Amino acid sequence: MYQRVRAKVLELLKDLPHIVITTDIWTSDSSSQSNDFISLTAHGITATFEYKSYCLEVLPFDGSHTGINIASNLNKAFHDWNIQDRVRAIVSDNAANMSVAIRDSRNV
Repeated sequence: MYQRVRAKVLELLKDLPHIVITTDIWTSDSSSQSNDFISLTAHGITATFEYKSYCLEVLPFDGSHTGINIASNLNKAFHDWNIQDRVRAIVSDNAANMSVAIRDSRNV
């Protein structure tokens, strides 16, 4: 099922010439151990001016929450979803590590 939905979202993303990404990273304490996650959502407007928004990923995040690690994860996701050339902006909170990640996401 995941592969079918992913293929459909990949097709839908082709309709977005410009993409804005929203992202965040957080730690969940809901179990006996802490788990870190990163989310990535793509937003855009089609040629017929329809707003579209797609949650691309909510994945476990391994390693420290440094800007370079986050930027590396963002760039990997951009390539995995074939949107690397259409990302125009990235929005997140103003945590220092996220600011570094957004600044460096094109340079990793």
